[in-house]
Amino acid sequence: TRDVTYTMDANIYGMYSDPYLDGATNPEMLDLTSDGAVVPPGATDIEAVNITLEYPTVAPPVPFVELPETMCLDSDTWHKNGDLSKDCPWAALWAPRCDAIGFYDEAGTQVTKTPETELV
Repeated sequence: TRDVTYTMDANIYGMYSDPYLDGATNPEMLDLTSDGAVVPPGATDIEAVNITLEYPTVAPPVPFVELPETMCLDSDTWHKNGDLSKDCPWAALWAPRCDAIGFYDEAGTQVTKTPETELV
């Protein structure tokens, strides 16, 4: 087992505020205040509360998986079908986009796709 202590601002968490739910109480609501009053936004003198949770098992760290070199090579010039907004960082947001690779020039540098280049 492992105990972990978290420090939080004292407040009421999970209180329903939607008028449709007027009178209903969230069964998962957590009141960490000493007086049951909601701490207003912008308050500066907020009490700190420590909560200790006991975890019955400790998971091993997630193993690091190195990507093959063929995945999304960084390039300052590559973009999809002439759309400058769809560059390497855009492709990296969704891995299948990395399959849409540009062609290489004589120097072996990945260059911008042209309309003649077909997407994979």
